[in-house]
Amino acid sequence: MNILMTGAAGYLGSVMSEKMASLNHDVVGVDRCDFDNCAIGFKDYWHKFYPNDVNKPDTFPYDDLIEWADVVVPLAAQVGQKACDKNPADATATNLYAIQYIVDRVREDQTIILPNTNSGIGATAPGVVADESHPRNSVSLYGQLKDEAEDVVRTHKNSIVFRLATVFGPSPRFRRDLLVNDLTYRCQMDKKISVFEPEKRRNFVHIDDVAEAFMFALNKEEMRGEVFNLGCDRANTTKQGLIDKIGEYLDFEQTFDNRKDPDERDYCVSSSYLASFGFTATRDLNFGIAELIEYYKTFPANPAERDFYMRNMKNA
Repeated sequence: MNILMTGAAGYLGSVMSEKMASLNHDVVGVDRCDFDNCAIGFKDYWHKFYPNDVNKPDTFPYDDLIEWADVVVPLAAQVGQKACDKNPADATATNLYAIQYIVDRVREDQTIILPNTNSGIGATAPGVVADESHPRNSVSLYGQLKDEAEDVVRTHKNSIVFRLATVFGPSPRFRRDLLVNDLTYRCQMDKKISVFEPEKRRNFVHIDDVAEAFMFALNKEEMRGEVFNLGCDRANTTKQGLIDKIGEYLDFEQTFDNRKDPDERDYCVSSSYLASFGFTATRDLNFGIAELIEYYKTFPANPAERDFYMRNMKNA
């Protein structure tokens, strides 16, 4: 199968593309390499890799690549509330207009598999578990753009949308800022943590489960035209619940502060609809925290060296 993946050298793309190539799919990657991660493009599993920007389609044979693909996986995005607020014009171009560009060019027989975020749920009442029919109430530019992109993709009948929980786990292009990754890092490395809004609820999913869900969907005709929450239902928990879980593995000091999160998410999510099609995320927080602890043992012990290492990961 011919697969075109944008954002292919990113946190999720670098894991997903290698897994897909291992199943003998021909994967063409596109990534503008904002994070000095184009060493990923030299991996031998690529059919071809383009270090280009999807917002500049005239700089590489983008239209030909779209025509070539059986499946397009548009991962390229400005991810998260902070990144989108910092550069809203680029976020709008990448997260929305670039999706419209693909939809305008794919044939009816080609498939698009889009990652959305379940942050569009916003907040749910106590006791409410949100499924795919729950109203979307994005409170950030990031969530709004991703929801608009979902609406655009769904005009293409041969499409699948996954609404992702907050992802965790190691990757060749690692993101420490994601909540499980970050809290585990600080508890392990700094031996202390300051927490705000510990009662807020979140849903999580391991990066390998996300990649495998996309792979699962490649040949599932019955999933076309559908939207799925993609999380681990066993990983619905509060921030404090997550910290308590980390505390089963590490010793650290916890304090509290009065900050408020501008991205006011607070929800519990069900992925049972996806399970009814045959896929369930299996890697829970116990698995992920233990895995991250081992991963962080490879980082330099000295804080200054560690910060330099994090800023300059070459992903070779």
